[in-house]
Amino acid sequence: VLEELCNVDEERYEAYPQNVEIKNSLAISYQYLGNTYLDLGKLQNAREAYEEMSKLFETLHEAHPQNV
Repeated sequence: VLEELCNVDEERYEAYPQNVEIKNSLAISYQYLGNTYLDLGKLQNAREAYEEMSKLFETLHEAHPQNV
């Protein structure tokens, strides 16, 4: 289910890459996905999800340092 949520958020992000709320939502989805993979012992998948989350939060912080 979380993978599907990430896919939906990715599609929304691709359609509206400048939308801060969508980008933040996608980052949070990757965080939840990473947490789930970690709980399941799928460490490589967790790392990949956390890396995607980190990239998104980094770009959000660069664009909006006062809010992130």
